[in-house]
Amino acid sequence: MASPTKPTKAAVKPRFVRWVIDLLNRPFDQAWLDYQWEILEAMRPRLQAKGLAPDEIERLHAAWCNAVILSLALWRRPYACADLW
Repeated sequence: MASPTKPTKAAVKPRFVRWVIDLLNRPFDQAWLDYQWEILEAMRPRLQAKGLAPDEIERLHAAWCNAVILSLALWRRPYACADLW
């Protein structure tokens, strides 16, 4: 599988860095939940607007979704009952 091009990485990196900082510092309230939903739902149209190939859009969107799901799983653990994890 080919990696994203340097311009694609450069365009995505600041948003990804901001997302990680927010995961570590923002309160997990409704505003945060709304923001996370916006980021997840807005990614595919943004990738499509860049004129990327459909297979590259799929790979990047899948990677983005995996990152969100992993974060959800990791941040959910402290709030789950021990026997449910």
